[in-house]
Amino acid sequence: MALDFLALKAELQTDPLGLGYAVFIASGSDHRLADLLNEPRAAIRVDRGLIPSHEVVNVLEWTDAAVGVSLQPISAILAAGQVDVSNVRVRAAFATVFPAGSGTRTRLIALATRDGSRAAQLFDVSVVHADVAWALRGI
Repeated sequence: MALDFLALKAELQTDPLGLGYAVFIASGSDHRLADLLNEPRAAIRVDRGLIPSHEVVNVLEWTDAAVGVSLQPISAILAAGQVDVSNVRVRAAFATVFPAGSGTRTRLIALATRDGSRAAQLFDVSVVHADVAWALRGI
């Protein structure tokens, strides 16, 4: 997702999450605004995307696997060396093997996301002070 300057301007002017942009807009502190937008927050979760297979292996408890379900698709996914935990087909494969409520499913869900910044949540990229300046003042 590309940086949308109109959306960035709206974010800064309305501050929908109450992150405290107003004081820094008033003082012209574009660097501090960029810092606030890029700060990872536990309340904002974003997909991790590609992660090393060993991280997935470390959270698996094979006894959590559903009875009678083939483990071959999971083995194939793990053999790639990296797992795209944001991919819906990969998530579906793991959901088929590890039922809801199992410890493995809970750990896989937690592994698939990380603390994210407001910039990552909105734009999938970080912002710099020049982006903030452009959004607010067109410079």
